[in-house]
Amino acid sequence: MSSVAVLIIAAAVAVGLFILGMSITLMVKGHHIRSEISDNPNLTGLGLKCAIQESIEEERALRGPDACMPDIACPGVSSGNCDTCGKE
Repeated sequence: MSSVAVLIIAAAVAVGLFILGMSITLMVKGHHIRSEISDNPNLTGLGLKCAIQESIEEERALRGPDACMPDIACPGVSSGNCDTCGKE
């Protein structure tokens, strides 16, 4: 068997094991992995915020609460919450 065929088979096995592992995780937990800071209660409980939310809060502290910040905020985000950023 050539080395290319072995490499392709090894890659297919690795991808299959990854998919199997993610499927088992989903079945055991009952929900998708919460990797976003705004979705994960453990991360928000530690006081962590996403970079966009931190930038908005810093600019509002400097310019005032009613300041328009189109260069920092995502379109449609007015509350400084990252949940809606990029999901339009």
